Amino acid sequence: QPSPAAAGEGAVAGQASGVAVAPIPESIRLGPLTYIRQTLNNCGPAAIAEVLHFWGVEQTQGQAQAALRPDGNNRGMWPYPVPGYVAGLGMSSLMGVGGTPAAVKALVSNGFPVIVAQWVSAADHTGHYREIEGFDQKRQVFISTDSYLGPNHEVSYAEFDQIWARGNQRFMVIYPPAKQALVTATLASVGWNKQAAYQADLLKPPPSAPPDAPAGGPRFKGGSSLGKAWDHIQLGDFDTARAEIEQAAKDGASPQMVSWLNQALTAPH
Repeated sequence: QPSPAAAGEGAVAGQASGVAVAPIPESIRLGPLTYIRQTLNNCGPAAIAEVLHFWGVEQTQGQAQAALRPDGNNRGMWPYPVPGYVAGLGMSSLMGVGGTPAAVKALVSNGFPVIVAQWVSAADHTGHYREIEGFDQKRQVFISTDSYLGPNHEVSYAEFDQIWARGNQRFMVIYPPAKQALVTATLASVGWNKQAAYQADLLKPPPSAPPDAPAGGPRFKGGSSLGKAWDHIQLGDFDTARAEIEQAAKDGASPQMVSWLNQALTAPH
């Protein structure tokens, strides 16, 4: 039987909005997920394809790349088109910032693999999306079917915190729509609040490169306004988001980026 959450982690078994949330156990491993070896700079689409396969939705990383990195750039994947892409496959998504290890553990404990935007490692400051499917409290490790470093890849809790600090602890959860209430209750059980997280994100410099871009890589025209627009969309502040998208276009943002943000603006929320 799963043991209660470690002290201070905040997740306990119980009811939240009428939904039972499982506690954080001593250890857990979902799947394991099917390993998809990423192609060049394709960690985002590969991780998403792994998670979709976990839920029984079959997409190759090439199909995901065609939707999420259509220009085949060497810089990585922006998160902006992800919600629309997975919605087209009948899935829901939550795009988060200000995540915590407790939130990742709680989600995994309740059956949800989590994709986090981190560095590859403390020694390799290349941006990287990796899927997290398990953890072990005794050994103090997270477990990933990492599209770059391989299946059964372990990241110590200490290193996880360090390499997740870039990009304001961004994460994404992809799940069947029927599990929406459980996702919401699970995150509430560890005190993660989307409104508060994105309000805090607005106070930080918006990203001007994809979360999986190399540190110190090229900056992008209109990146500041695009990042602010994304945050305002997540907050439901659509008028401000429209103004930021218009500013990004004036600043020379690529038509693809502007299109993705406009699609996110008009998608169901």
